[in-house]
Amino acid sequence: SMYFGVRDNINFGNSAHGTYFYSSFVDSNFFGVVKDTLFTPYLEIQSGDQITFNVKSSSFFPTKSKFIARELSTGTITTIQGVGSQPNEWDEVTVDLTGFEGVYAIGLASKSQSYGQIQIDLVSSTARVYRAAVDMSVRSAELPYLVRVGEESFAKCLVQNKGTQPVAGMDYNLVLRSEQGEVVAMTSGTDR
Repeated sequence: SMYFGVRDNINFGNSAHGTYFYSSFVDSNFFGVVKDTLFTPYLEIQSGDQITFNVKSSSFFPTKSKFIARELSTGTITTIQGVGSQPNEWDEVTVDLTGFEGVYAIGLASKSQSYGQIQIDLVSSTARVYRAAVDMSVRSAELPYLVRVGEESFAKCLVQNKGTQPVAGMDYNLVLRSEQGEVVAMTSGTDR
């Protein structure tokens, strides 16, 4: 795994809390534009809920950063407010989420006219983490490297539902497709 934004306080400055923090590096130059957005998991937001970030902006490499909300059912992104913090110091910024009742992911979006840097640490919220009724994901898969037409092959795929409602094997299908998107094989799930 690669963790581009995670920094430790031994080599990259001091964190607000603990050992690690997130650094966002954005740029706009001859080679293109690099923007950065870091989202929380989806949250069940009720009136009066808040989210708190520890934020450290750079006076030498400023960014245009803002807190945003992404609504689960539509994907619509709305600006909540800009990030106001003292340069080169860790500031605890609390954002009132009133007006965003429902299920949203809260994010910190950053961009710059040139090179820019902003760091965040210890994000907390009074809102609960949202759990979908059905949240299927592939846990592991054992697939042959090469499959020949007309020859029987065996593949094993383990899926997991992290949702709040049970899912029976007959409620979903596993579909194997070729690189061109053609269905090669399909089977119902089985219960374990």
